Amino acid sequence: MTQPVPAVPGAATREIISSLLLCADDPDFIVRRQLALTLGVFRAADASTGEDARATLARLAERDDYYEMRVAIMSSPMCSHGSGKSRRVLRGNGRPLLHRLGGMSESTDQPQGLEIRTYFVRNRNALVARADFGELYVDYYLHQAQHDFRHLPEHAELMKDALAALTLHCASRPLNENTAWTIHFADPLVNLFVTGDNVRGAVVGQLFTENVKEDGRNLLMSDILRGDPRHGYEPPRRSVVELTGTDVFGAVERFYERSEQRPARLFRCAEEDFVMVSAHPDCDMEWFEALDDSAVRVLDRGEELSLLERRFYRWDCGCTGLRMMQVLAPMMRNDPDQLFGDESSLRMSCPRCGARHAITREALEAYVAEGK
Repeated sequence: MTQPVPAVPGAATREIISSLLLCADDPDFIVRRQLALTLGVFRAADASTGEDARATLARLAERDDYYEMRVAIMSSPMCSHGSGKSRRVLRGNGRPLLHRLGGMSESTDQPQGLEIRTYFVRNRNALVARADFGELYVDYYLHQAQHDFRHLPEHAELMKDALAALTLHCASRPLNENTAWTIHFADPLVNLFVTGDNVRGAVVGQLFTENVKEDGRNLLMSDILRGDPRHGYEPPRRSVVELTGTDVFGAVERFYERSEQRPARLFRCAEEDFVMVSAHPDCDMEWFEALDDSAVRVLDRGEELSLLERRFYRWDCGCTGLRMMQVLAPMMRNDPDQLFGDESSLRMSCPRCGARHAITREALEAYVAEGK
């Protein structure tokens, strides 16, 4: 081990890289991810070999649009921070992958809503997600006012923290993943429901203080759905983690420890500016555990950060009167009198955001008669 490692001749390097590039079509994701990690170890023997390697990384980025692959690509020296190479690697057919992220319009390519940036911390093997949530909080409060929801200030603060934590988590997850959390606290007795849709770039939620079960426990229940209509969906996954306190950020950190099997930490850099740092394999845990709010505020000064991607999220449930009628239609066909009684209309609350929709009997009868 004390002997110097002989240099690999250029022709041999080209041969090795050419053999490795065949792994880009391997059916096993682990093999393809390892290829992305390995390609960066080699210094290109010539311009052609380098371009072939970067083109292969671009193919992998297009095929495996998961954060695990993006981290593998960005951790490669071939995508060094600040170089044009990293931008080319994250392009497919000349079109930036950013244009396909949730919250962006395909027709205008203009971002909409809250921007979250994720970074890979080189030499620390950690992922950083950061955003200022002022815009999202304005939309949340407008929604509360529109539907005349009134909550205690301390409950509203819990809800805001839950929205921030959930959105940062979503931005660190695959693009085809939807997540819903229900955080149950015994004191104060509340349920915080928050959900994020990465495909639509949408987050929403509501706070429950009535009819909340009193069981003396603090819990975080996570429901995950991964997939899309084109490729199908994986079976939904649920996990339940018992909590030791009533701090939202502490609850999410415990969820990462117990359910995600890797640590994550949340920091409040300013009143509405939050950061989540999550550890990846071979993370520098001494550095990770020593982080505090002050260190995170100036993280870019002392660490090498590679921009991984930008995502955009907005407050958007998507619930409408039409969707409510879709839910009510089976009951209307079966027993309309039981549904409406003597009333000519009813009010239905959206289970996701709490919005109240007025549905008239006449409108629902017409909807059912049209065979919808």
